[in-house]
Amino acid sequence: MNLQFLDRIVLESHAGTRSQGGRLWTEYEDQFLRDNLGVITEEEIGNHLNRSVIAVHLRWKRDLHLPAPSMAPNVITAHQAAIVLGIDGHKTAYWVDMGLLKGRLMAGGRNIRLIDRTLFRRWVLNPMNWVYFDRSKVTDPELKHMLELRAQRWGDEWWSTPKVARYHGVETGDVKRYITLGKIKSFRLPVSLGGRDWNRTWSNHFILKSEATRPDLVFMKRGKGHVASRKSKFTPAADAWLLKARDELHMTFVHIGRTMKIGFEKYNRKTGSACSNPTISYRYKQLKARKHSR
Repeated sequence: MNLQFLDRIVLESHAGTRSQGGRLWTEYEDQFLRDNLGVITEEEIGNHLNRSVIAVHLRWKRDLHLPAPSMAPNVITAHQAAIVLGIDGHKTAYWVDMGLLKGRLMAGGRNIRLIDRTLFRRWVLNPMNWVYFDRSKVTDPELKHMLELRAQRWGDEWWSTPKVARYHGVETGDVKRYITLGKIKSFRLPVSLGGRDWNRTWSNHFILKSEATRPDLVFMKRGKGHVASRKSKFTPAADAWLLKARDELHMTFVHIGRTMKIGFEKYNRKTGSACSNPTISYRYKQLKARKHSR
């Protein structure tokens, strides 16, 4: 008889417990089951231990009384995490898949993402991650209280680009232009906020309040030290120049607006450069329509 087989029988007779209607379970097998339940499937555990799926299932559930993988005390599912944060479940699942939240896919093909509970709490309490959720909507009372204390110690907050623009009385495009030029430090989200846009070609920028309100941050406005007003004042001479500049000189609406100091510029999200002047382009279309209607 194989010597290793005899050694295994002796070991199991001393260290193991017998599964109903089966051979003894060893301490090694029980520990392997504890360590890998939910990490790999019951079938894979059974193949490793040379046991049936039914034997594995009965062992962890009936004999060892282990919690189901998704109910283990040290983990939280992506769906449960979303409820805690007061957000849509697609977001946290997407964040796990993208690596923003450290987690793993539970074995079994049910697409359940498991997140370490301690790591999740640490992630939530990090101010760098507060751009992803609204602290006021957190549903866990203890965690919400901890967030309030953390916010008081931090003494700062995240502003969106429109909020920065309103504070300085400029356009959102001006803020994005300053970000592109390196005059404003921003945090650009590495993943989608909505949790559904896998192939996004743009990303939100957020700016710390302390950065947006620093005394030396002054927006240099176009023209004679002032951003051209949205309220355009087109005179006959201005209309004539607009038509000539566009039709004969083939100038862009952005350049025409700068020569006339009328309208405001829109910026390309990817390049940060001016791409249009809606006021000038709209006026041009009006003039061309009038000309054709005559």
